[in-house]
Amino acid sequence: MKITNLLKLGGMCMKTIRLGIFGLGRGSSFMKDVLANNGEVVALCDRDVEKMEAAASNQTNFQLSWFLESATFCAVNCYALISGYVGLNARHKYAGIVNLWLQVAFYSVLITVVCAHLHPEWMTKLVWQKAFFPGSMGQYWYFTAYFLLFFAMPVLNGGIKALPKNQLRTLPIIAGLMLTCLPRIFERDIFLTSDGYSFVWLAYLYVVGGYIKQHGTDKKAKPLLCLFVFAISVACSWLVKYLLETTAYANWSQILISYMSPTMVIAALALFLCFANMQIKKGKGLIAFFAPLSFSVFLIHTHPLLFTNYLWGAFAFLAAKPWYILLGGTVLAAFGIHLACSLLDLPRHWLFKYGISKGTAWLEKKWTKRQ
Repeated sequence: MKITNLLKLGGMCMKTIRLGIFGLGRGSSFMKDVLANNGEVVALCDRDVEKMEAAASNQTNFQLSWFLESATFCAVNCYALISGYVGLNARHKYAGIVNLWLQVAFYSVLITVVCAHLHPEWMTKLVWQKAFFPGSMGQYWYFTAYFLLFFAMPVLNGGIKALPKNQLRTLPIIAGLMLTCLPRIFERDIFLTSDGYSFVWLAYLYVVGGYIKQHGTDKKAKPLLCLFVFAISVACSWLVKYLLETTAYANWSQILISYMSPTMVIAALALFLCFANMQIKKGKGLIAFFAPLSFSVFLIHTHPLLFTNYLWGAFAFLAAKPWYILLGGTVLAAFGIHLACSLLDLPRHWLFKYGISKGTAWLEKKWTKRQ
């Protein structure tokens, strides 16, 4: 079996393939395939010193890539915290969830239709089912989980406002310890949270965000201290992986690189509190312009057809470059994808803002009057 096929098989099974490479002549090309397909090189051997030094630089890039992964992995947790923080006192508009569903369906169907025209060989019955039923078929897991969370928000908001501060503070702490620690100790999905890819996890973070808003915890946070805590949490997540990945406990190496790991929760809280309490004097207009487009950035670039066939491995060539090019290239690529998807979303944004959203708001108003 070719090494590329072996690595792709490992990716399909959600397993990390760990390989040792002996002889860095042809082995150097193997190593590029390994790094490009989320594999790990755990041993290198060659009598040529120059080849070993070049291979070592790739290992440096590999570790740098995982550090960047560790630093950004808490982003989903931040989104959920923001939902609770903003949603606690917001008016619960059912037109909002309808607009969100239409936005998801818009890109799910549009991208699939375009891909069907350009690459009909990609199309299967399952692909079309996922395109027209993105929520039910799990096309976008976050939207599926958030859709259910939306209907639970009034109940969660009522509980957050009704419970005494001490009781409300104790609940997230105990639940947090159970959700983040017990599944890792027993290596089982005890609470059926799918390692954070679920409604249960988003609901927990929503409550935490609501607590912060209700009791003004963000007002007491110091931005520099929060950034320090964030950096320590990220470093701990990466360091555990680095120390364990070449030992007998390699299967535990990514135990802290998960939405539900204690360090990722702390990192998300620290980053959230840092910016919640930060006074931004310049650039407010730019933030206000791009903020409504952010969800579409997620919908476009993570669409399975685009991500699997275009983005997956598209920047793997950076792994063979010096570390500073890898770092700069990664940042520029992320910025470029965000900017490109945001600009692509502008026509849809204006269509919804001045047309569809007004229509759904009118329908909700009519429906409310009939109740």
